[in-house]
Amino acid sequence: MNNDSEAPMEETGALAHLFGVWYPKHHLVGIIEDRSSADRAADALRTAWRDAGAPEDAVRLFHAEDGREAIRRTEGFYGPAKRAMAALSRGLGSEEGVADQDYQTAVNQGRNVLAVLAPTPEDVERARAVLADFNVQHLRYYGPLAMTDLRTDAE
Repeated sequence: MNNDSEAPMEETGALAHLFGVWYPKHHLVGIIEDRSSADRAADALRTAWRDAGAPEDAVRLFHAEDGREAIRRTEGFYGPAKRAMAALSRGLGSEEGVADQDYQTAVNQGRNVLAVLAPTPEDVERARAVLADFNVQHLRYYGPLAMTDLRTDAE
């Protein structure tokens, strides 16, 4: 067993397929309905990160077809125990399980998932300010110890 509290918990589910981890620590993750808005939001975040001296590759955009392909490509990659843990988490209604189900549903419905690495409170606020101009749904921040729902007025 890994006692490193900084190590991500690997699980199956939409986030595991897209990020390789069940819990994308220090990331804001949200859903944007249409592709052109998702592209504009990602570009705006990249610009804000570049202007702040942060790496532009901190922004990741998964168009629906890319997300579906990542999920298809990695199906079966996770062992039975990990798949069972993820199913149990979703079944019990854990926050992470509910969030994962939101992202899985979004990808399956043709929506886009946008994520940005935001390791500081200033980064979180910068991302929220940029994303306020876009119709982002299910916006969540995955902090070091807890996930925070950052609902927008559009939800």
